[in-house]
Amino acid sequence: MQTNKATIEHSNKNYYWKAYFSVIVLSILAYLIIVGGKSVWGDEAYTFAMLKHSFGDMCSITAADVHPPLYYILLKIFTYPFGYSLLSAKIFSIITYIAIIAFGGYHIRKIINERTAIMFMVLFLFYPFMLAYSLEVRMYSLAAMFVFMSAIYAYKVYSEDKKINIVLYALFTLCSAYTHYFALMAAGIVFLELLVFVIKNKREKLKQLIIATAVMAIGFIPWLGKLLGQLKEKSDNGFWIPPITRSTVIGYLKSVFGINVIPHYEWLCKTFFYVCCLMFLAAFIYAIIKLKNKNNALAILAILVPIFVMVIGIGVSVAYKPVFITRYIVPTIPLLLLFAAIVLGEINNKWISALVLAIVIIGGCFNYVHQYKIEYRDIKSMLTTERLQKHKADACVTDINGTFSAVIAYYDDKLPIYARQTQKEAANPYPHTYFIDKFDHKKYNRVLLLVPCKTQPSSMFTDYYKAEYVGTKYQQEEWADAYMLTKK
Repeated sequence: MQTNKATIEHSNKNYYWKAYFSVIVLSILAYLIIVGGKSVWGDEAYTFAMLKHSFGDMCSITAADVHPPLYYILLKIFTYPFGYSLLSAKIFSIITYIAIIAFGGYHIRKIINERTAIMFMVLFLFYPFMLAYSLEVRMYSLAAMFVFMSAIYAYKVYSEDKKINIVLYALFTLCSAYTHYFALMAAGIVFLELLVFVIKNKREKLKQLIIATAVMAIGFIPWLGKLLGQLKEKSDNGFWIPPITRSTVIGYLKSVFGINVIPHYEWLCKTFFYVCCLMFLAAFIYAIIKLKNKNNALAILAILVPIFVMVIGIGVSVAYKPVFITRYIVPTIPLLLLFAAIVLGEINNKWISALVLAIVIIGGCFNYVHQYKIEYRDIKSMLTTERLQKHKADACVTDINGTFSAVIAYYDDKLPIYARQTQKEAANPYPHTYFIDKFDHKKYNRVLLLVPCKTQPSSMFTDYYKAEYVGTKYQQEEWADAYMLTKK
């Protein structure tokens, strides 16, 4: 009997490692296929502008903006050998995404079991909402990695007696705080959960938690003044985020639990959204009913993090000033999917598990195809380096709201750009972008002008230039009519 039991355990262990590495290899192959796109959007253009500055200047610029500096620092170090290329920057985001899968699969196996670990890996790989952010040259996948690691080590601090756990917990919590402020909020919620359970059940661990808290507080002091300054500046002058309405909140939920709208298949998108919402609601009710089970209690603690982050973000936005948008929930998504994986594991019904995984995989495949098309689209009206050079303009003016100026600055880092919208001087990483009221017609003979579609150039330009329509230009869901201005 003992021989048979050992054989079964060995077989299960082999199955787990085969499944573990299969998911990781599949992740790598999936993103090797999709990573080659060359288009960027406004915030990504901002990232690349930041990389061209020194570490000190990056910290000063982002301090005048709205984010902490760790992402820019790590990305600059990673991409420097590759000339700050778009490909290397996307690979950095993908590495952090795959690290969540590998880290989660390894540690969830030890904390719960192998079945739950593999389900988490599959759910995270295919979860539709996360696919776009795995490629985006922004800090969200890195923030998700740090928050997830902080949460895992918070549990290890509570359940184990290894000193390395409290060290790594403090490190990843501090990294979360230096990556994104909503990651800081998420890590703060994890900390409060840990503190409550330590005080309630394991007071002998309270001393080391207090010491770790002091270390984290000291570690954040260098940036605390910058954070307070950002809060005051946004409090006085507001933020670019539009007011939060009922439809905005519904939009958040559709983003998190839905798939991208597919032409002629809108019914499928709605169906997926409602089914996904019902699955999570049913899982939450099940976990509450079975709360005495240790793993279900852990699942509830996991899902409370994204719930509280969204509730606090929306609450502050409604009661004070808008500060929350959909992508700020990204740092908590691994914990949302940890919740789902734990509940599926506790239900322990292979048909229910297979159905849920099948639904998520189908949704993920739809979003993967959508993301592939976005990455490799080559719309003739898109502005690229080559297409900008063909116009042979001395300057560019974007007399339109949106992020055209940032994207043009990415594709041509020498062309003077005058924009209706641009960063205030201290937060502006572009050395060659200016507010439109600084435009001086005496300096330039040929100017590329972008205006809202079906809008004529204003007299500010036509008084001094001949305007020739050269087409409608496109970038990241924004359109503008382009005119070539030549001196009269």
